[in-house]
Amino acid sequence: MSFAIIQTGGKQYKVSASKIIEVEKLQAEEGKTIQFKNVLLLNDDKNTEIGNPNISGAIVEAKLLENVKDRTILVFHKRRRKNSRKKNGHRQRREDQINEIEYTILSKQKMAQQRREDQIIRIKEAIVIADSLGIKKREDATGLIKSSQMNLDIITATTPLYYAGTMSLEAEIKTLENRVSDDPFISGLRNLQEKLSRLRSIKSDDPFISGLRDLQEQLALLRSFKFSTKNMHSVHIDQAAYPPKNRIKPNRRLIVSLGTVVGLFLGIFLVFFVSFIQNQKEAHSA
Repeated sequence: MSFAIIQTGGKQYKVSASKIIEVEKLQAEEGKTIQFKNVLLLNDDKNTEIGNPNISGAIVEAKLLENVKDRTILVFHKRRRKNSRKKNGHRQRREDQINEIEYTILSKQKMAQQRREDQIIRIKEAIVIADSLGIKKREDATGLIKSSQMNLDIITATTPLYYAGTMSLEAEIKTLENRVSDDPFISGLRNLQEKLSRLRSIKSDDPFISGLRDLQEQLALLRSFKFSTKNMHSVHIDQAAYPPKNRIKPNRRLIVSLGTVVGLFLGIFLVFFVSFIQNQKEAHSA
């Protein structure tokens, strides 16, 4: 099935005939035909063409079915005792990341196949040169070049491929032609496939949204409040309550002075009370 990779709204999408996709907002009316000129890749089941970065003259036409808004993800930041609150929202979808990784994997696989084909062409040319020179087995380049300043520069350079000999080159080209997949030789491919598998296995984005659990907790707390209209009365508030700018500090001198005076009066009262009790006992015994 033929497909194409297009770019719109800063994101890349894999499209094909009769496929419905969700893209970023477009300046067009519903039901209108729109054109995507940023075509990055084309595949017709036989050949694959990759743009640099776009394919010249390639256009993908589509029909705008509906303008909709995705669920807004809220990010709320609050600093305690700083009177700082900040709320942001975005509509990033996990499908966008999946499409981008799929395109990257496809590009890497296509380029690895192209590099293998280029290597086969280079080896075939090296076989022709080695056959004309009569080199069947691997030869040491330093033993075939006489010592001179120019030849010394040649020795220190990369050894030509045909010095490997026709036998080893034919074995190498046979291995390359019989290779089933280039995936084990692509750097970073397994990490991308692992990330893609992890994204596809995610059923919900909630655990990865910063601050979502706090908002859900606040929402559950508000919903748990029950109000009775019969017991409610209207009041008039003259001014909103604001937190104090400076901390209220207690008057230490006043506290110490009041403590001293109260302790002194309690001590005098206790002395008179004890003296009164003793006088009563003496009078009762007499």
